Amino acid sequence: MRTAVKPAGAQPLSPAPRRRRRMSFAAAALSMIVAGAGVTALVVRGNDPSRADRLDAGTGRAAAPMTDEERVEEAIRGFFRVDAEALAVPDPNHPLFSTYLAEPQLSASVQVVRTLADRGLAARPIPNSVAERRITVGEVSGGRATAEICSVDDGQVVNARTGAPAFDYPSGQASTVLFSADLVDEFGSWKITTLTQMERWEGVAGCAVGRR
Repeated sequence: MRTAVKPAGAQPLSPAPRRRRRMSFAAAALSMIVAGAGVTALVVRGNDPSRADRLDAGTGRAAAPMTDEERVEEAIRGFFRVDAEALAVPDPNHPLFSTYLAEPQLSASVQVVRTLADRGLAARPIPNSVAERRITVGEVSGGRATAEICSVDDGQVVNARTGAPAFDYPSGQASTVLFSADLVDEFGSWKITTLTQMERWEGVAGCAVGRR
């Protein structure tokens, strides 16, 4: 039985229009925390291990160096892994944020985690999650890159101390978000400078099923 309730003054989440929304990742996340909408579009779990350290299965030798596109994708996956770790505690001082983020996204993402911490909340995955992330790297040139990220998330905002759901929405409720990302190469490391929500759909929909 679900005993959690929405905080006083919170408004129910209205259906999101299926149109482009130039809304920052941090602003979208904060609005959903306040509204009690869970971590949909806030946390996307899963991360591929770094291909930089893999060995070729046939020879035992180090694999070929990654392409710029692969390094960009790895940086994005690394950010989401670290962000999920930080939100689950929550820990706005996670030491790896600066590994994958540059300003202004660094400050924005840290503020999201700090807001959760200040409210005594955390963002955590659920059992049998359907979360997934599809990354399409765009242009990579002159130390800058762009990418689109289609993410499906069904995580929950919970009481950080007890783990109980913080709001009374159904467990496992998923939504799909299309993000655009801008990245910069800082001394050989790709970092996200901005992460912007472009579109959002309820359930596993939109870009997750070939729709835009």
